[in-house]
Amino acid sequence: MQDASGRGTLYARQAPVYGEPSAESPVIFRLQQHEEFDLLALLDDTAWVGRYGINGAKWIKVRNNAGEVGFLDGSIEMRFRLSAVDYANETSQLETAETVAQMGNLLGGGLVCLLGLAFTFASYSNAVQAGGGRYWIASGAIFFGGWRFLKGLV
Repeated sequence: MQDASGRGTLYARQAPVYGEPSAESPVIFRLQQHEEFDLLALLDDTAWVGRYGINGAKWIKVRNNAGEVGFLDGSIEMRFRLSAVDYANETSQLETAETVAQMGNLLGGGLVCLLGLAFTFASYSNAVQAGGGRYWIASGAIFFGGWRFLKGLV
């Protein structure tokens, strides 16, 4: 079980909240559409809280405005306002993902551009050695690779 903190809003029409994390458990109260509640915990250790919802949680421990505590099915449509700690964790995860994407653009784009330049140079060299003639310019690879490389720098 992971502790979590924040306020949630139900977007589904209504949702049953169970006494235990099981659909076989009795329903202790129902949340109505647009009703707010407190997010207390995620019962699946592989789940994570994102800015727009919870991913991977089967059951979420919640508390309604009357103070009743129960378990909500994780597949119900809802949105969250996260605590500063959860938001900071999510922000750092997003920054890490962006850094990985930038490195992919930098390395992949650089490689494609270099391969395009190498092919062009080899084609030109063969034409010169043959005493003239046609050669290929890999402009697509050069421009596309260069664009991705520059995108990775920014």
